[in-house]
Amino acid sequence: LLPPSLHHSPFPPSLPSTVALTEQVQALQRDKEILKTNLNKAEEEVKLLFEENRALDEANKRLLCLLEKEQKHRSERKHSASNSTKFVR
Repeated sequence: LLPPSLHHSPFPPSLPSTVALTEQVQALQRDKEILKTNLNKAEEEVKLLFEENRALDEANKRLLCLLEKEQKHRSERKHSASNSTKFVR
């Protein structure tokens, strides 16, 4: 049975109650805060990953430069050794 105050309600009985709507709004607000927190954490993680990636990229460039120098040096030594062999003959 409905309380007497609801018998004269201008709203249809199928309309959600104010309490139910308030609970839904509160649940949505909690979800919103959780999503904001997750977004902030994700943004911080992206910043950290970007910095790590930048540092790794710089290290990779240095290593590639060293590799190229070493390969050039080996090539020069190989070329020099083959030239000195030609002079010996």
